[in-house]
Amino acid sequence: MKAIGTTFALITIVLPFAIAWDAGLFRQVLDSRSVVEDGVIGADFWLVKVDRRPTDRIQHGQVVSRVPLALVEAGDRVLSLREGDSSANPTDGTFEWNARIEDGVDYRIEKGPDGKPRLVAKD
Repeated sequence: MKAIGTTFALITIVLPFAIAWDAGLFRQVLDSRSVVEDGVIGADFWLVKVDRRPTDRIQHGQVVSRVPLALVEAGDRVLSLREGDSSANPTDGTFEWNARIEDGVDYRIEKGPDGKPRLVAKD
């Protein structure tokens, strides 16, 4: 009977931890980079590269997908953007844009009144 209780206790502790780990929840909490929301439906720009390197994105589990949440280190960055909310052809219409990312601030990229990109801090 004691073995059943111990097994049940281990399952109720380990299983939720394993599910959270697989879903990437701990990485999101422990990661110090800012999140830049780019490719949501109706978005003006897709973030193709950061400092001329492929964009690192939040992962959900072990599957890497086209998640519209990019992880960007704080500081002055060169962002390669593509107009539109699709990453279908990341070299068509791609342009570079200089941006300052503040530590711990999450952003979305939108088109300003002048038609140029701008970072807007999310609430």
